Amino acid sequence: MEMITNYKPFIVFLFCINILTSNSFGSKICELSSVSDPTKSEINEVSNRFMAAIRKGDESSSSLLPCMDLAIKFSRKKGMGISLVKSYDLLGQYYLLKGDFDLAKKYVIYGLAVSDSIQNIKCQARLLNSLGNIESESGNVELAIEYYLKSKQAWEKKNAKSKVLGLEINIATLHLNQENYDEATLLFEKCLQKAIELKKDYLKNLCYINLGVLHENIGNFEKSLEYIEEIIKQPHDEIPQPILHKALVYGSKIHLRLKNVIKAEYYFGLAVNVNNNREKLDLHISWGDGLSSMGLNRSAISKYQIAVNFANDLNDNYLLSQIYRKISKEYRTINDYKSAWNYYELHKQINDTLRSEERRINLNKIVSKYEQQKKEMQILALEKQRKSDAIIKVVTFILIIALIILLINAYSRYMLKKNTSEKLQTQNEKLVFQNNQIKAREKLLKKKNLEIEEKNELLALHSGKIDHQNRELQRYNLDLEQFAYSVSHDLKAPIRSINSFLFLIQKNINNPEIVHEYLQIAQDNSQLLANLLDDLLIYTRLGRSEIRPVLVDLNEIFQKVVKNLDYQIHKSNSKVVIEELPVVNGFSADLYLLFQNLVHNSIKFKHPDRNPEIYISSETTPKFHIVSIRDNGVGIKNEHLNQIFKIFKRIDKELEGTGIGLAIVKKIIEYHNGEVAVESEIGQGTIFHIKLKKSLQ
Repeated sequence: MEMITNYKPFIVFLFCINILTSNSFGSKICELSSVSDPTKSEINEVSNRFMAAIRKGDESSSSLLPCMDLAIKFSRKKGMGISLVKSYDLLGQYYLLKGDFDLAKKYVIYGLAVSDSIQNIKCQARLLNSLGNIESESGNVELAIEYYLKSKQAWEKKNAKSKVLGLEINIATLHLNQENYDEATLLFEKCLQKAIELKKDYLKNLCYINLGVLHENIGNFEKSLEYIEEIIKQPHDEIPQPILHKALVYGSKIHLRLKNVIKAEYYFGLAVNVNNNREKLDLHISWGDGLSSMGLNRSAISKYQIAVNFANDLNDNYLLSQIYRKISKEYRTINDYKSAWNYYELHKQINDTLRSEERRINLNKIVSKYEQQKKEMQILALEKQRKSDAIIKVVTFILIIALIILLINAYSRYMLKKNTSEKLQTQNEKLVFQNNQIKAREKLLKKKNLEIEEKNELLALHSGKIDHQNRELQRYNLDLEQFAYSVSHDLKAPIRSINSFLFLIQKNINNPEIVHEYLQIAQDNSQLLANLLDDLLIYTRLGRSEIRPVLVDLNEIFQKVVKNLDYQIHKSNSKVVIEELPVVNGFSADLYLLFQNLVHNSIKFKHPDRNPEIYISSETTPKFHIVSIRDNGVGIKNEHLNQIFKIFKRIDKELEGTGIGLAIVKKIIEYHNGEVAVESEIGQGTIFHIKLKKSLQ
């Protein structure tokens, strides 16, 4: 018998299967209990059963949540992208029905991220529709419409006309709910025409019922009845029960308003013939309200009392309280004050119980959310610490390897010194031979490159698109070559210098003064190499310091910058003036590094005849915060303005530095989707304008 090694997931999945089978979900699901690694079809079966339970409103859907967790785990493990998206979408629908909009949105966004990674347009469209439903239920109408429109665009790419029409109906329904009746009427009538053209009866009836509700809301009862009766006159067994029931209810209510009692009772009799107690409850309450408005108080009381039975069956204390209040009002109208008081007492008792229960539930929700946030913060802190420790280990390892390489190199040179000149000559001859071979290969490569370029030119004549792509590729390669060359050149320079002076030390090992001097120079070059590596590490790590953008107070950032540069400021007699600065969206560590580099440059490149003066100010536009750093330093020549942001580019070779500072500045600004502009005049100073977007979404 094959041994099950991963026993914990297996035990949980067995528990899930027991839940499924206890609800008579079929023998196919039962088969999962015999394996530790379910198949794709078995995972899909779990999702299908969960979806069926949600659509039926079955309370057992809550007990199936462990199954969905396992379905997500195994779907991710097996690379089942579509199944994973479906599971996240179903969990979003489940929590939407439970009224937990935040959790519903969280799962749907997870699913949307997976669908983006597998580039499945249908999945993206369904999830965008689900996000629209969540925002609609939570009252964010504008955001709901935005998601519906994005979903509509996705379905249009697949030419799914019925799906597009369904989304247009959703948007029209949002306008109806917001009482934008003119806009809703226009949209529903357009949707109705499309549904008739597409011969989609379900969508057509959906338009009829919504137009009926719309006209009933604005008091146009005759027009409302026209749309409602377009549904009722169809064969009832061909109409979805929810739509038919709603049409009968509204038809009954409108006829009652128009005092067509016989017709109203006929529709009421048809509408009440449903199996759903919730719909029966709503129907009897509506009918009681209509009878009350006509002054038929005792008839209204009769309907309300029937509604009491349904409310008790459903254990809906809120509606039960409201019905008791309505009955009390009716008895008061017919001067039966004793009965009115008795029902009012029942209403009050239930209301007091509901308020107490609501306070307890709200308190539990607050405690639960606090505990969840606390755990998430702890996990985040541990993850940051883990990443930081890993980076420190990697850097330490690299430094140790570099030191070992230097020691091995020094030892090799010492051993080479003992070799004879004949051996060196032989090696030189070999090197010359190898160089000649390399040159021959380079010539051959150049010849082949020329042939390739000729072929590329011929291909470019046949396709402008290919030519454009080649130019773009060449530009990217050139940028990469320039970066690689700059890094290689600037990192090799101190290493070559260190190697040269180590060789000279070996030659003059018996002269302590010369050895000490050369060791100091080698140490300086080693420090330069370390500085270059540190700055390059900062440059490559930019944008990974924080998981998501946060609100950053630039006043606090500049206070830290001034405090950190306190020694340089006092040494140079610098004057730093900081105006009130905004709070921006961004990454605090990166913004600190950005502004420290700019302020430090203003001090470093000071004018020889005056003390540095640095002014930091800001302004705000509808989309940007603009921070300006102005100094009275030496300035920058116009021909250098386009070069200062290149990595390792140093305009003044005499001043210390690695040439990475302004490259870091530009990369931080680009990571914030911002822009940088420079104004400078030789001898007068320089102004850097940093534009940061108000929102990084």
